[in-house]
Amino acid sequence: MKEKWQTLKFLVKLLWNDDKRFFVIYLLDMILTVVMPIYQLFVSVQLISVLRNDITLRSFVHTLLLYMGILIVLEVLKSYTVTFLEKHGESFRISVSGEVLYARMKLDYPLLVGSKATELFNSVTRSLDHPEAALNGTINSFSKLLISLFSVLVYIGFLVKLDLNFLLLIMVLLLGLIGIKHFQNKLVSKNHGQRVANETKLEYLNHTMGDQRIAKDVRLYSMSSWFKNIQNHLLSEFEAIIYPENQLARLEGVFVLLMLLIMTALAYYQSIEEIKQGHIEVQNFVVYASMVPMLTTSLANFIDATAKFIQHNSKLVDIYRYFHQESVLNHQSNSPIPNEIESIEFRNVSYTYPNAEEAVINQLNLKISGNEKLAIVGENGAGKTTLIKLLLGLLKPSHGQVLINNQEVSKLNIEDYYHLFAPVFQDNYLFTLTIKDTVLQGYPFDQEKYQTVLKQSGLDQVIKDLSKGDQTGIVRQVDHEGVYLSGGQLQKLKLAQALYKDAPVLVLDEPTAALDPISESEVYQNYLQFSKGKMALFISHRLASTQFCDRIIYLRKGQVIEEGNHQSLLALKGAYYHLFETQAYYYRDEIEEAPEEVIMEGGII
Repeated sequence: MKEKWQTLKFLVKLLWNDDKRFFVIYLLDMILTVVMPIYQLFVSVQLISVLRNDITLRSFVHTLLLYMGILIVLEVLKSYTVTFLEKHGESFRISVSGEVLYARMKLDYPLLVGSKATELFNSVTRSLDHPEAALNGTINSFSKLLISLFSVLVYIGFLVKLDLNFLLLIMVLLLGLIGIKHFQNKLVSKNHGQRVANETKLEYLNHTMGDQRIAKDVRLYSMSSWFKNIQNHLLSEFEAIIYPENQLARLEGVFVLLMLLIMTALAYYQSIEEIKQGHIEVQNFVVYASMVPMLTTSLANFIDATAKFIQHNSKLVDIYRYFHQESVLNHQSNSPIPNEIESIEFRNVSYTYPNAEEAVINQLNLKISGNEKLAIVGENGAGKTTLIKLLLGLLKPSHGQVLINNQEVSKLNIEDYYHLFAPVFQDNYLFTLTIKDTVLQGYPFDQEKYQTVLKQSGLDQVIKDLSKGDQTGIVRQVDHEGVYLSGGQLQKLKLAQALYKDAPVLVLDEPTAALDPISESEVYQNYLQFSKGKMALFISHRLASTQFCDRIIYLRKGQVIEEGNHQSLLALKGAYYHLFETQAYYYRDEIEEAPEEVIMEGGII
């Protein structure tokens, strides 16, 4: 409960910071929504009373114009508040969505890792992905809750004057609605897991069906009917999940209608009796006859809005948790970052991913000297990328220490620490509009340095074939005249990006996986020339980088099982030797002749 109140306070703070006018308009809209139906009813009664008093047509017209003028003013104000709140709701949702994404870019990397982190982020995005989701849903349902509550109190005040039995009927209606809504909420909670799983599958299926990358497979393997069958199955599953909820909704409708008929009949009967006895005037019959459906509707709205408010607020708690995650890494230290790297050391380092049982890095001891060129090799899943993430400060060891110049990394300001590294990862994501902007990444432009890195990365050869050169757009979603770069061209772009940063430590984490082995070897050798005077780490399951490195370590299950230079590891004839032999054809300096073509029995297709 405490967290839900904190969530509401946080929501109020977000709204206040976004636009302070919101609260005035929000309150005005609620007042108008309550007052206008009552005023319209009042006008009807007053006009009937005026007509019964046998006044002149002129006086009647003046009275009518006065009431209509006030009603027009109320309608104009209501139109303004509705328009403002609709526009504000959408802009506020977009604004918070932007803050969520910005916060995600600032969150410590460990807070992005694991199923719990993924579930939290997905929950937050679902709370923001459309106008009726939890964010705006909480705001709107709270407004409806207050409006319906005030309306109910006003209508009860009128009807109780007519007959105290209305209190009993109202209590029956209230308890009945609460009971039905209670079962609805229990059913919704019970089905929540199934519903989320079903919606997740449907979202994934719809995304996949719209993905251009599978267009060839769909046609060549005749997969369209298969996809349609899966879609129909998921839709049928969804209908089966919500069927009991719909049944309760229908029961609620029947119950409300029955109570409406009973209270309307009572209102009619008592009104007529009061008129006969001369206790009320004839025109007041309109008031009591109209109040019953208005009360019933408001009471049903109150119960529904309360349930929705509780439901939306519960979902909104994840937004509060998301923005209030505690930092994992150090952001406060003023310890100076070294200008030169003398060594980076792993001491008994282990790392286990969230929800995993086995450590990916296990009791690792490794020391890398200042300008050393180190190759890290091993099979897929050996822990190479995790080792690099620990080195870069993205992950924090579960056990052990990472030290730089004998100083613990955990005691350094992590933002300052990141400046020491220029990594190139296997994944390729393009953020800016032109090749030049992507290489610079916001760093000051240096013409000589820029031209150097273009040549070293091989990107100059890509640019020369483009009509707009380095001003060519590469994000087609933003620039329809942009170009699609091939996998190899993208890798050269990312290499140039890292080279331009010119950090003391260069890290290549399998960035050339999209290149053929010969091109890969050329890229690594060009990169080696640039890495003189720097520490450089080359991570790969292919061996293009190993022959020119000072040292090679072979990882298996998060531990170093072999260590040495290229020649010593070949002489050892262990794991590295066997891996190299499977790839050696691509990396030998001289190939006397191509191997004979082996023709399998059955011929060549």
